[in-house]
Amino acid sequence: MVGETAGVTREDGRKTWFAEIGSETYEISIAGGEVLLNGRALEAHLRPLGAQGEFQLTCDGSSTVVFAARKDQLWRIEVGGRTHTVRVQDERSRQIEQLAGTGPSVVRENILRAPMPGLIVRVEVESGQAVPEGAPLVVMEAMKMENELTADAAGVVAAIEVQEGVTVNKNDVLVRFEI
Repeated sequence: MVGETAGVTREDGRKTWFAEIGSETYEISIAGGEVLLNGRALEAHLRPLGAQGEFQLTCDGSSTVVFAARKDQLWRIEVGGRTHTVRVQDERSRQIEQLAGTGPSVVRENILRAPMPGLIVRVEVESGQAVPEGAPLVVMEAMKMENELTADAAGVVAAIEVQEGVTVNKNDVLVRFEI
């Protein structure tokens, strides 16, 4: 994933990116086989699996399957049954943005899409309902696991596009939010 984002190579050979998830920012630096997350060394490996956007992530000995889809600077990452919107910038883009005084401008999609094919098990919200960031929206079964899809930001549900018991494809619209 990160390898697909250009990045800037410094004199020490290190490439650095900044990942924003909600109000948190993480600095990720890579040089050779060494990965630093906010200055802390990690042993991390990412390898693609069979399906497009599906990866095996091994970090400090723990392994998990990750689904990722990219649109411009935004990544939609699904890990451990939770979906996150992640804004990624290389070091140069971040510096230019800071110098220009534009600051971060995360554009959030006003829809929740299925991160993979699956069966809708439960719909946890109703149209018109206000939801906080992290609130469960839909539970879907995929790859013999129940995955709770959550709100990546606070908002108001405009429409529910699925019902319990319906099979969905990857990227199908599940929930729409008011803009």
